[in-house]
Amino acid sequence: SMIQSECRSLYDLQGVVCHSGSLNQGHYIGYVADYQVNAVTGELKQQWLRCDDEEVRIASEQEVLEAEAYILFYVQKSYIKSK
Repeated sequence: SMIQSECRSLYDLQGVVCHSGSLNQGHYIGYVADYQVNAVTGELKQQWLRCDDEEVRIASEQEVLEAEAYILFYVQKSYIKSK
C-alpha cells in the first residue's frame, strides 16, 4: 500500500516592494521586517521599516498590510510533514 503524506510550509512576510507611476517611469518604496532580540529576556521583537530613497522610518504593520504591493518576499519559518 502507498502511504500518503501531506507537506505544509509556514511563511512569514519579510519584505514588500511597492511601485507608483507608469510602466515607463515611477517610484519604488520598500518595507522590510526588522527583528531585534531583547538582551535580557531573549524575546524576539519585530518592527517594520519603510525605505524611501534616503528616508527610512518605522512603519506600522497596518501600513504594510494596506500597501499596494508589487513584489512580496517571504521567509520559510517551518516545514511540517504529516502522515
